[in-house]
Amino acid sequence: MADELKFDKHKTDLQPTFEYRVYIYIYFVVFIIFGSFFMLNLFIGVVINNFNEQRKKLGGKELFLTQDQKKYYNALKKLGSKKPQKPIPRPLNKFQGFVFDIVSHQAFDIAIAIFICLNMIAMMAENEDENTKTILMQINLVFILIFTGEFILKFLGLRHYYFTNENFNVATEESAEPLSDDDFDIFYEIWGKFDPKATQFIKYSALSDFADALAEPLRIPKPNHLELIAMDLPMVSGEKIHCLDILFAFTKRVLGEYGDMDALRVQMEERFMAANPSKTSCKPITTTLRRKQEEVSAIVIQRAVRSYLLQCSVK
Repeated sequence: MADELKFDKHKTDLQPTFEYRVYIYIYFVVFIIFGSFFMLNLFIGVVINNFNEQRKKLGGKELFLTQDQKKYYNALKKLGSKKPQKPIPRPLNKFQGFVFDIVSHQAFDIAIAIFICLNMIAMMAENEDENTKTILMQINLVFILIFTGEFILKFLGLRHYYFTNENFNVATEESAEPLSDDDFDIFYEIWGKFDPKATQFIKYSALSDFADALAEPLRIPKPNHLELIAMDLPMVSGEKIHCLDILFAFTKRVLGEYGDMDALRVQMEERFMAANPSKTSCKPITTTLRRKQEEVSAIVIQRAVRSYLLQCSVK
């Protein structure tokens, strides 16, 4: 069998020819995919599935929840354990600040991704011609210089944050849930642009822009003013809104409203406040809906007073 699978084997009494029987590669590709990857993934999938089933049976808390309530419960558990993070500060040095602007731009990441794809194509290329081999080697050297330059630029622009910015210990289980850890991470990533000092609050005037800047499914595209008012978000002094209140409201918009989940929300809010005491020191004084009602009432009163004064002046 091994003799039959030789790529260079020629006819009887003839010398071997390089890759004379290229179709033999098909056997090894099929063998690797189905014999290794497929069976390994199947085995791991069965183990993980049984583990999750046993965990649910022993957990007890989720046994009496419907599927929709479980989705809501899981989403609140995830957002209750997260908090806003300070974005990487821009260097004060002009040159480092210039490099920081370059490596922080989305076009830089896209360009590096393109170079990675091109490098993969170059690595897959193979030829016995010496000139072609030399060219491919030179191309690989160019890519090495490009990726080395990327490291140097990021190290100069991001400084020590380059080694702590990404979380290398993330292992999430893919599921059909409408909200995942990535959605909440993106929420706080965009939040950092509106709250660069990580105060956990943003101005009410910035809420519309923030909601429109989010990624789906949490995004609320403009015009969103009336929808945000209807959420009745609590506001503290200075017309500021807390990140958790916004995230709760946006999560409810995606998952729906469940009357018997209020206790769970309180539990998750207490968990968040225990890890972030800054929220406990700011008590809400109004809400977005009440503020709008006050504005409308003020306009009505002003119009009535003006009308009364106008009538008095005519008389």
